[in-house]
Amino acid sequence: MFELTMKVPSIAKAQVQILSEGVVERVTECDPLPADLLPVLRFTEAQIHGGLPESGAFGVHDLRCGA
Repeated sequence: MFELTMKVPSIAKAQVQILSEGVVERVTECDPLPADLLPVLRFTEAQIHGGLPESGAFGVHDLRCGA
């Protein structure tokens, strides 16, 4: 229910349900991706961290009604 009140939920109800079901490993080996679907752009750690919000504790500013 809290996921509805937050701009960016810390965890979604669906994530909790999947984890509680114990589905954490693939069932069978997968075929490799075709060449046209392989990633061509690699991100650096700096690029990834640059796209993330500042780390910190959740607060009222994270709630939709506190915006």
